[in-house]
Amino acid sequence: MKNKKDLIFATEFIRQSNLIENINIPFEEIWKGWGGDPLKGHVRALVSAVIESLQKITLTEEIICLWQKLIIQEQNSLEILPEKLIGEREIGQYRECGVYIGTRSCMPARAVPICMEHLVEEVCYFQKQIGLKTKEEIMGRIADFHFEFLWIHPFVDGNGRTARILTWYLFKYFELKPFIFTSDDKHETYYRAFDGMREYFTQKSRA
Repeated sequence: MKNKKDLIFATEFIRQSNLIENINIPFEEIWKGWGGDPLKGHVRALVSAVIESLQKITLTEEIICLWQKLIIQEQNSLEILPEKLIGEREIGQYRECGVYIGTRSCMPARAVPICMEHLVEEVCYFQKQIGLKTKEEIMGRIADFHFEFLWIHPFVDGNGRTARILTWYLFKYFELKPFIFTSDDKHETYYRAFDGMREYFTQKSRA
């Protein structure tokens, strides 16, 4: 992160990403994480995404699994949801059970590995394409990837937060300014955007 303003923006990004999942970690607590040695949890996941984007490292499944692992390890250590501690076999690993987003049934567990492989291949192909891309085209494709990731829902927990880290990484990779997914609009626009994710991304980027 370049300066204090960037750190404040990143801290609020993490805070709001947690709030969308009804996880309330105060801004001050997240802020302290930037002084950790070594960095841990959600902060480390975001820094990892920034470094990988700046170094033009194309996406891998291992990178995605690491982001989820860091986020869930922090969640477990803070006992944010003590009744819902995530087992070691489900941290940094694809799920082996069915899940729902509201009333939507996500990808069957047996299909998750091949679907994630395909998604990462799609993202990497887009990253490696030679030629000029408009900002609108880039945002549209990132919105598609974001939606596809959430539909696959590869993990038992941490999918939304990992998907938003993925979005941050891709915006930075293509040298665009990320936006903050806020808890205030999650029901009115973000969740409903599952049927119109491109429009949601365009709206948020203009805000």
